[in-house]
Amino acid sequence: MKKIFLYVIFCALLASCGKENTLSVPISSAAFINASPGTPSFQILGDTMQLTSTALALRATSGYLGFDPGTRRVEVKSGRNNVNGYINATAQNFDAGAAYTYIVYDTLLGATSATTGTLRFVRLNDNLSLPNIGIVRTRFIHAAINAPAVDVTLLRTSVTPADSVTISNTSYIGNTPNVATLSNFLSIPAGTYSIRVKLAGTQTLALSPAPSTALTAAQGIYTLFATGTAKGQPLSVGLFRNYP
Repeated sequence: MKKIFLYVIFCALLASCGKENTLSVPISSAAFINASPGTPSFQILGDTMQLTSTALALRATSGYLGFDPGTRRVEVKSGRNNVNGYINATAQNFDAGAAYTYIVYDTLLGATSATTGTLRFVRLNDNLSLPNIGIVRTRFIHAAINAPAVDVTLLRTSVTPADSVTISNTSYIGNTPNVATLSNFLSIPAGTYSIRVKLAGTQTLALSPAPSTALTAAQGIYTLFATGTAKGQPLSVGLFRNYP
């Protein structure tokens, strides 16, 4: 009883301190993107605990999930039975206060059925420092297996005359992605953009019609990613808003 009484007093003291209390060790956070065509929807587990409330379909994103700092077991499992393991990353280190984005991509490797096998993933480091007012930060990840290198032109249609920026000669991230390069964000003016994915070095559209997206969140940070071109899935572009 004495221990319980002391614990209650301790909790009351914490509550009385109001907003002055902060976690002594900030948690880590990681978001997951399903860029794997033909793979059944999947769940995310951390240290064997399911972290997602709904399974992630192709192009779906989890939003940021909390992880305690340190070495954690990260798993991606079939949303149908939560048994078939598509990724079993047992030695993932999470730094306190850091943010990451996992791109889960490729098709099921060594699969004997439509629901077994493993997938590839790359973990990007997310610098969520805010851009200046009127500016957003974005990056493009080419995760569309079998698709050639592309130029991605972001045409800002919300201004007259329209202006644009092109991310040139971006290749499929492959089996050994360059994490440092892929993690980088590009600063561009906020606005509504037409995303023109063209065969590298040409004006030939690889994706038609060109999708449009609003990159307009105040000081927003975005990840654009290409997927598809396998398992009967056409080339497509998805969007994850890292912040806010």
